[in-house]
Amino acid sequence: MKRVHFLGIGGIAMGNLAIDAHRRGYLVSGSDAEIYPPMSTELEKAGIKVFSGYSKHQLSADLDAVIIGNVVSRGNEEVEAILENRLPFFSLPEWIKLEFLSEKRNAVVAGTHGKTSTSSMLAWLLSKQKFNPSRFIGGVPLDFDGGISFVDSDYVVLEGDEYDSAFFDKRPKFLHYLPEVLGINAIEFDHADIYSCLEDILYQFELLIRLLPQSGKLVINGDDFNCLKVAENALCPVETVGFSDSCSHHIEILKTEGHQVSFLFDEERHQLNLLGKFNVHNACVALRMAKHFGFSSESLNFSLFRGVKRRQEIQSFSRNIKLIDDFAHHPSSISAMMSTLKNSFSQYRLRVVFEPASYTSQSSFFQKDFISAFAGADEVIFAPIGKQRKFKEGEYLDIDFLIQEISQQGIVCSCYKSVNDLASYLFSSSQENEIIAILSNSNCGNLKNILVKLLR
Repeated sequence: MKRVHFLGIGGIAMGNLAIDAHRRGYLVSGSDAEIYPPMSTELEKAGIKVFSGYSKHQLSADLDAVIIGNVVSRGNEEVEAILENRLPFFSLPEWIKLEFLSEKRNAVVAGTHGKTSTSSMLAWLLSKQKFNPSRFIGGVPLDFDGGISFVDSDYVVLEGDEYDSAFFDKRPKFLHYLPEVLGINAIEFDHADIYSCLEDILYQFELLIRLLPQSGKLVINGDDFNCLKVAENALCPVETVGFSDSCSHHIEILKTEGHQVSFLFDEERHQLNLLGKFNVHNACVALRMAKHFGFSSESLNFSLFRGVKRRQEIQSFSRNIKLIDDFAHHPSSISAMMSTLKNSFSQYRLRVVFEPASYTSQSSFFQKDFISAFAGADEVIFAPIGKQRKFKEGEYLDIDFLIQEISQQGIVCSCYKSVNDLASYLFSSSQENEIIAILSNSNCGNLKNILVKLLR
């Protein structure tokens, strides 16, 4: 058996890969500074030994591979021991490429938004027609037993992350994934800790497109200017998917009611039990990617697709209160979420809790964009920040300023320093026909689970 150790095992992608390696017979261990649900729960259920904190004593000399996550840097005690003792180490995407992707038909989903949902949809579509794909998805799809599974199949579905691979490999993860078919949903500026401007990000997507063989296919958001721009020099066939008439594959929303959306795509009628135009678009990109492999949509029932954990995950309680847990943290994602909730639940009071947990959202870069992102909400609350990033003076997100600006729009706006105080306030002030939406790419101090206990 191969003995593998994961540094930064608490990350969704790292943790899921560790679980899959364990299932395949690898002897797996891992370490991280902090681990929280859902990954901590999944690792515990799998029976994987996880160390809290980093120590050179957690490394054995007979390790076959150490997978180093991009949250780990030089100075880390385990990293220094690995380098000192010449232990074999790899970045996560490098190890995936070497172990699982050679001579496979790889489908990669990339873009600033919608990667997890679209790759989950694509894996679900292919599994419905016996393609039996392997999958590498940075989330927990509700229709599968975990986000990662490498099986004996010619087909692999991968979520292509534009974030860097490791401290020793600053290329985006997706440049390791050998795509045959590539889907790109949208491209915006993000990850201000590694990219200085939008042009830097566009260049990385251009490099990714250069990896496509001429026999491959590129499926892009035809309504997104940046997607069209990076696709200009593609050497393989390009398909555009979107709501505008100029797209080669056209979407038309027919009806939105509650959790359901009915739509036409390429003159075929479908129904999706997920909220928002963006999820309809995700589904259509996944469908065009699947058709590259010969997928037939004649008997397709999209309404059976259940979604992904922490992507519009809805729980209902007495007094018609709905608690929604969502990963939105980019201003455009938040804005799309506000519009979707108001359209789908127009009779509900909408209260939004936002934790600016990512590096970019904690910086001042999107400060002006956040002012308008919450339009449509009745109340906005800034949650306590679990992990405070380091910036130069004047580069921090000014929450007091945002509270002032958002309040001037007629939206009740505040912040809380304690998660328990925030949960108590939300519960004590809750009303009938109310939505509480928690938006964070972290766990918001376990706020969701605290609220669930109070609302039951």
